[in-house]
Amino acid sequence: MGHLSQWTVGFIVGLLIIPCTQAGIYKWVDEAGRTHYSDRPVAENRQEIELRTSPGNGTPPPIRNDRKATRQRMLDIYREERAARKEAKKKAQQKKAERKARCKEARSRLESYTTAGSIYDYSEEHGRRYFSYEERDQFIDQLKADVAQWCRK
Repeated sequence: MGHLSQWTVGFIVGLLIIPCTQAGIYKWVDEAGRTHYSDRPVAENRQEIELRTSPGNGTPPPIRNDRKATRQRMLDIYREERAARKEAKKKAQQKKAERKARCKEARSRLESYTTAGSIYDYSEEHGRRYFSYEERDQFIDQLKADVAQWCRK
């Protein structure tokens, strides 16, 4: 468990010790991108979490049950956020791998066509049609643009 995770778990456990009767739970993200929970709104980008309570016979439920429900709700929210972060990280890694593969392909094509003596286009109807010097330069410029697009950091 990393330093940030221990801090987050400690913070959540600290919040669970405080009785949360009839108090709203607020969630906010600080400047460093960390998510916090509290019974008071602290930041402008806060989000109030509404806790569902079971309808009773007019008597308030024991504080212990409220704490248990609050703790469970907070743990559920934490699990959902953790799964969302994990999914986002996975997608980012896939995107990075795709960019890397496309960059490698674009560089390979550019090198191949730059060193080629002549470039041609082939069609069934007309066979080989060799590019003029102007067409060749335009084609290589397009390949350079592809390298710039896929290989930027």
